[in-house]
Amino acid sequence: MRAILAVLAMSLLLFAAPARSQVPLGTGAPGPVDPTSAEGLMAEYQEVQSRLGRLQVQAIDENADLDARRTELDGLVTSAMSEINPESEAQIQRLTVLSDEAMVAQQAQDSARLQEIMMEAMAIRSELEAAQTAAVNLEDVQAQIQSFEEDLMARVVLIDPEAPTLLARLEELSEVLSTGGPN
Repeated sequence: MRAILAVLAMSLLLFAAPARSQVPLGTGAPGPVDPTSAEGLMAEYQEVQSRLGRLQVQAIDENADLDARRTELDGLVTSAMSEINPESEAQIQRLTVLSDEAMVAQQAQDSARLQEIMMEAMAIRSELEAAQTAAVNLEDVQAQIQSFEEDLMARVVLIDPEAPTLLARLEELSEVLSTGGPN
């Protein structure tokens, strides 16, 4: 279940992340990647995580109750973050401003200003991530997350019966990658 929590936690942090276009996996990589290498395992991890994430989004999109609970859970985490770090709300707003400023700096090809913006954004994100980690570790928040995860996984399995296998593989890959990759 830690993998679902990781995917959920990432989605909860997305409210603080400026929208970005993502490059599809495999683009720009020269030649095939050895699937047993650290690079290959990381690519597989990202693909499995992405697939589970898409299934979770689909399950929530197709179920109004899960959508409402996710919104409620987002609010609970945000509220807990604000209690842990009273500056959280202002920091989230600042990230939105920085995102706009970054686009202006990028269009103006002002790399020095873009670098300043990125450094400030990284510092703010670090503080927000610390507050989020503390928030999701609160007992009452964890209980809500666990209940939501169980119901979400049940819906995901209805969509794709392979989901438990994917989740097990994600956890396996996470373990291998957290120990430094393949031996």
